[in-house]
Amino acid sequence: MEVVHAHLLGPVTITRDTIFHGTVTGDVTVLEGVHLDLLGTVLGNLLVEDSGTACVRGVVAEAVINARLVARSFVSSAVNRSSGAAA
Repeated sequence: MEVVHAHLLGPVTITRDTIFHGTVTGDVTVLEGVHLDLLGTVLGNLLVEDSGTACVRGVVAEAVINARLVARSFVSSAVNRSSGAAA
């Protein structure tokens, strides 16, 4: 698992299992089969592709989309893209 400490301009795509500490100004996409541990802030949307997962221990300012999500802090909204239902 990769550990990243950074402040990044988005959009950002997570391509391998990652622990991210910091801030992304923009959207973040987690690819299929990849896991993201977010210990920080996403100032946009968090999109999790099929079979991807995210554990949020921080803030997602916009929506979390299509996620198998473990939220341990603040998420503005969560949407399951396949059903369109808000979680």
